[in-house]
Amino acid sequence: MTALGKVVPLHQPRRDADQAADGPQLKILTEWSAWLRERIDPAWRPGEWDGEARLFSGDVEHAGTAVYRCDVAACDALTRVRRGLCATCEKTHRAGSLSLKEFKAVYVPDRNRVISGERAACRVRRCPRDVAVWGLCNAHGSLRQKHLQREADSDLAAWIERQSPYPPSPACLVAGCRYDARSTFGLCGIHQSRWKKETAASRGRRSAPTSAWLDRQMPFLNVHQFSLAPLHPVARLEMLYALQQRDVRGQKIDPVAVRQAVSHLAEKVDSIAVAMAEELPGRMQANVDALVRETHRVLRSAFDRFEGVDPTSRDVLDLSELGVQSLHGGTTARPLGLDVTGIRQPWLRQILVTFIAETKPNTSEAKRGLRVCEAASRALDVRPGGGMEPAELVFADMNAVVDAFRVLPKLDGTAMSSRQRGALLSFFFKILDYNRAAGHLDGMSASFARHSSHVIKSEAVDEDDVGKALPESVIAQLDDHVDLLGQGMSHGKMTPGQVQAMARAVYELLRDTGRRPYEIAELRADCLEHVDGEWLLIWDNRKGRRLNRRLELERDTVETIRTWREVRDTLDLPTGSEGFLFPPGR
Repeated sequence: MTALGKVVPLHQPRRDADQAADGPQLKILTEWSAWLRERIDPAWRPGEWDGEARLFSGDVEHAGTAVYRCDVAACDALTRVRRGLCATCEKTHRAGSLSLKEFKAVYVPDRNRVISGERAACRVRRCPRDVAVWGLCNAHGSLRQKHLQREADSDLAAWIERQSPYPPSPACLVAGCRYDARSTFGLCGIHQSRWKKETAASRGRRSAPTSAWLDRQMPFLNVHQFSLAPLHPVARLEMLYALQQRDVRGQKIDPVAVRQAVSHLAEKVDSIAVAMAEELPGRMQANVDALVRETHRVLRSAFDRFEGVDPTSRDVLDLSELGVQSLHGGTTARPLGLDVTGIRQPWLRQILVTFIAETKPNTSEAKRGLRVCEAASRALDVRPGGGMEPAELVFADMNAVVDAFRVLPKLDGTAMSSRQRGALLSFFFKILDYNRAAGHLDGMSASFARHSSHVIKSEAVDEDDVGKALPESVIAQLDDHVDLLGQGMSHGKMTPGQVQAMARAVYELLRDTGRRPYEIAELRADCLEHVDGEWLLIWDNRKGRRLNRRLELERDTVETIRTWREVRDTLDLPTGSEGFLFPPGR
């Protein structure tokens, strides 16, 4: 991707032989950092992001932050789970006998907790210092200890009333740390312990912490916070840019996941963008790994733009960057990668990329386009000339492509129905016809075109396999206008976007399964079953009085159901409809 190759960590000593590469490498990273700074919003997330301290403190009222108040009525602590319990309440509930509903309603935490992450102030009136013991700061705690040596039965509350406040203590030198400095080094107790551990192997008197050490330290963090301080300066800019791009796409920011990702990346890379995928940290939780991989893809794409690389020329396309639509409307939020290296013919790869970039299909259609073009590529690869020159293609080459679709298996190698193979062949012609109409294939031979003989005949099927199928021409027309489904319709309390998402899901299930409309309407929320590596649809054939029938599904159809379930989870479901995949509109 870049002439940099594997980046040598800038904070580690290097051999003399490596010094010659430092100049060009540092120059590129400097220019890359400047490019990022120009595109980073300095006013991003006001009230949450502190650029000077490199500290994010999530606001529970911000819909884009995965931080929520504990669902216990009397608790003000935070949790990363919507309608969940904070860690303390969760532990208490598990140890008790109350039902979850009762516990949320009646439990009162035995201590006053705040959501800011700040340590409580000293109990002495107007004393701003941090609490250390007995609700008192260190200084007042020391005075109280001496007083008890003289008067062991002294009342604490009465003693507090007689005390005068101390002036504020200096803040800890670590940026963003809210605790008072306690030592001669200007550190709070937490960072003093870290510095002692860092210098434990050194001999003699410990020195003050270096500016380099302070720059990479993060403050004590609550569940709603993360710090970018541990990262290398270049990686800090990259992570901030990637998070802002995530925000633009409408994805939530989970402070805990970001904090864990930062912890892993700080130990591995100095620049996320130029690191190879295999250099990224492993053995992470699934959500953290997904965040790291997504961040890497976003930054690789950004680095390509920084170097002037056309995003459509890459071997792995970033579908979000190309404006591909999500299955439930709007540009896809996740930077999904589409590997087009399996398409050997450059012109065939280009017509797929052009189709995606110009028509903005949904993610399912983009993946389907990849599949059909890979099938055509394999068929052309064994023909004379390998199908490399579009001007030299002949009618026999198209026959070979169609013959390949007639025997095309499923992705797992098992047999596919004739209806499914016919739909895939139609989609290949759709891509080809679009590029011809748009003038992108002016140099292609006119012989390489669809003929009336290029059809896949339907097979005889029984009731449990597929229903009566619509003609392929009708399906193709519906697919071309699928974005219009559900427009202008209302359905209970659902938003227009939710209605369109449901209409698309219903249509795709009707199209892909051949079930009757009422059979789709009666599908249960748990209608998917995974057995021996196959996905099955559980449905009821009421007409034949055969319930709980099984129908094998394609992966695209499984994805349709999963995507709709994600939308369904956001609905306020009418009473009695909880068990159905598609809720009624009342």
